[in-house]
Amino acid sequence: MGNAFYTLATVFGESCLKGQSPFKHLSSPSPWKGEGDTGGEVTIMDKRQIVIGILLITALLLLGACTPAPPSPGSGVSPLTTSQIIFEGSALLKAGETKSLRVLLSTKKDFGPGPHEVSYKLFRVARGYGQDEIPMPEGLEVSIEPARFMAYPNAAYQSTITIKTTPELSPDEYCFRFESECKDSPMWTGGWITVIIVE
Repeated sequence: MGNAFYTLATVFGESCLKGQSPFKHLSSPSPWKGEGDTGGEVTIMDKRQIVIGILLITALLLLGACTPAPPSPGSGVSPLTTSQIIFEGSALLKAGETKSLRVLLSTKKDFGPGPHEVSYKLFRVARGYGQDEIPMPEGLEVSIEPARFMAYPNAAYQSTITIKTTPELSPDEYCFRFESECKDSPMWTGGWITVIIVE
């Protein structure tokens, strides 16, 4: 989407800088030009079109800049105004293995007068940025400890995600939603963790 905005804005911009109507790329010659007009002069109507083109450039660039990018599973970093959570966004293991992932919460000075109760949630979702919880498959268990604790400003807290599998678990990609919340504080964030089971 952003590339399309940039390309269209570039077309309009080049036309305006050359003193041409920015709409010559989009339509036939202007019907408002007089019979003896050779196209060498910029008419009043062309000037109006140039002004409109400049306004469109500004609107398109602003709209492109405001278009949000989709979230990225496994980005691993969730920055907040008063704290930061860093977590591993993916895990690769064979069926029957167990693996641990680290979750690190760092609070800042303006975290607020503490302590505040922080809680984590981890549940399976559909692939493709799912939000709703779906059942766990047989042979896969995922947990986080501690999932609830008291946090103070200017401190660091580590939790551990444990992934347990059985040999019967089918090779596949399993997506999990990770959410954190702080009671009586605006801190809230979420992300995705992908567990990849290989043969």
